[in-house]
Amino acid sequence: VTTAFEDTYPGKNATLYTMLVAGTEGEKDELYFDSASIGSDIGKSAQGKYFDLYSGSVSSENSESILLFERGEEGYIHPCIAVLVSESEANSEFFKLHEQKTGKKANIPLPVIIICLLACIAIALKFRRR
Repeated sequence: VTTAFEDTYPGKNATLYTMLVAGTEGEKDELYFDSASIGSDIGKSAQGKYFDLYSGSVSSENSESILLFERGEEGYIHPCIAVLVSESEANSEFFKLHEQKTGKKANIPLPVIIICLLACIAIALKFRRR
């Protein structure tokens, strides 16, 4: 899965935050920022079963930075959120929102769909019993 961050400030220090669902420890995956590897096996269920948060310092090389989640040996991995926080050139602070660009093959793996459906059923049953 690839996403682009437009209008970034080249050479500025920045922090990248990502959230992944459905990663497995020991199954090697890679995270790239502007073609440089910044993480290996980031989908290792460190924050709970099948859930990962990652943050790291990055430096953009041009005004559009590319983030690439490479599945590698992972059976499946589902990046949910990617946020790039960088220094502003101006004294004023503002937020600029960009839609995530998806790859050509944006199929959701069947196990992720099944887990989401089971969670919805469990929630519905819990509220139905009340």
